[in-house]
Amino acid sequence: MFGSACAVVLVSVGVYVSCQTAGQFSNPVVDVDAPDPGVMYDGGYFWMVTTSGQSSPMFPIRKSTDLVSWDIVGYVFDSTSKPSWTVTDFWAPELHRVGDRIMVYFAARGSDGKLAVGGGWATSPEGPYTPLQYQLANHSWGAIDPTYFKDPQTSKQYLIWKVDGNSCGQPTPIMAQELNDAGDAVQGAQTELIDFGLAWEGSLVEAPWMMFHSGYYYLFYSGGAYNEPTYNVGVARSNGILGPYTKACAPVLSQYADPAPAIAFSGPGHVSVLDGIGPNGGAPFMIYHSWLRGDVGTSPGRVVLVDRMWWGSDGWPIVGSSGVPTSDPQPIPTTSYAVSRDPDIRLPANGTIYTLVTYEWSDHCWDDDGSITNCDYTYISHEGNCPGGTVSLESTASPGKYWRHQNGKLRLDYNDGTDLFQMDSSFMPLGGVHAISGVSLRSINYPKCYVRHQNGALLISEWDKSDLMAQDCTFYTEVN
Repeated sequence: MFGSACAVVLVSVGVYVSCQTAGQFSNPVVDVDAPDPGVMYDGGYFWMVTTSGQSSPMFPIRKSTDLVSWDIVGYVFDSTSKPSWTVTDFWAPELHRVGDRIMVYFAARGSDGKLAVGGGWATSPEGPYTPLQYQLANHSWGAIDPTYFKDPQTSKQYLIWKVDGNSCGQPTPIMAQELNDAGDAVQGAQTELIDFGLAWEGSLVEAPWMMFHSGYYYLFYSGGAYNEPTYNVGVARSNGILGPYTKACAPVLSQYADPAPAIAFSGPGHVSVLDGIGPNGGAPFMIYHSWLRGDVGTSPGRVVLVDRMWWGSDGWPIVGSSGVPTSDPQPIPTTSYAVSRDPDIRLPANGTIYTLVTYEWSDHCWDDDGSITNCDYTYISHEGNCPGGTVSLESTASPGKYWRHQNGKLRLDYNDGTDLFQMDSSFMPLGGVHAISGVSLRSINYPKCYVRHQNGALLISEWDKSDLMAQDCTFYTEVN
């Protein structure tokens, strides 16, 4: 999108302006309700399909040259062409090229009242699509959120999906099963890849997306309730496609502080990741849905965002504005600058020494005694003691002591090797809640809590939606 165009979007806490200027864009790229975007690149175009719910026709098909400007060019099914077993709740479609066909995978509710995974095929992404008249995956609790993956090391193809256990108070494992060469039937045994268990995942994991990078299989997924600000994106990795998987300790994309003055979105999730494809190639981008700030669970619904993704020195991905959705203008994904630009990350975990300064007062900084006083103390940023999207801060004045939270306060303590210490001393270095150029540190084991200063002391506190807390939990870093 070149030239200049602006759209004013009203949100409950005010107004933000989405502007497209030469070579740049601002999120969202689809500003109407378009949940669960499944995105592919084929034939020189990007293609997106999204959830249609109970409406017909099903699964709008959008087309783009740059991941920013999208036009609806058709639908996958209508009431006469849908699979005969489907009744309602048409969710989470994806398009994938399998051989000389485009396969669509999706979830829908059948006449038995249960959600299951179905499919169809076409010779081009625009269709028309021929439905498969049978279910590809089902479960007594329901099966949803299918994705497809072809293993570059073995050329085997897999269908990956979620067991919908949260619909009946049960676990929500993400499963994988091999597909035949045509991609239209499963074969062999099902394998569980992951289930929920980390604090920020809540009571479910869902919306898988698989990719291969530098010898690892990366399984992206969403955790938490989709209609809450605490919905977020996690990642796990493995040396083998069927596991075992190690999860990153922190989500790679989240935005709990709703509404946040500096961030226009909240509750991001359900991603597609495109890596090194398109006109300029060479860079990964994440496409996902999110709510507008202050409007979680309400109109206009879940809009579509695009953010650059990078690979950190620890092998874990970095997304957006240091782990939160990007609100400011950024390069259009198909431009060379979008491919070449450096990671947007606060507090890189690379041994740099920092002073941590309050947002409100440039002469008030973190002090080793857990207070906000003068700026005489500095801290070394390390890869988090609980690794994957985290940072741990070591005092230069007291080597071997790290900041941790305990009983609601921050204190310096020696690493005692326990799992509790690893979690208490690892924080997410996110784009600042009150100023995106700053940093806001959030706990991984109390994920609704941010580091803040209050009455001169450093604490962790649950987000209270106030502008005062937004300021108190935003800090600036000065390199020493």
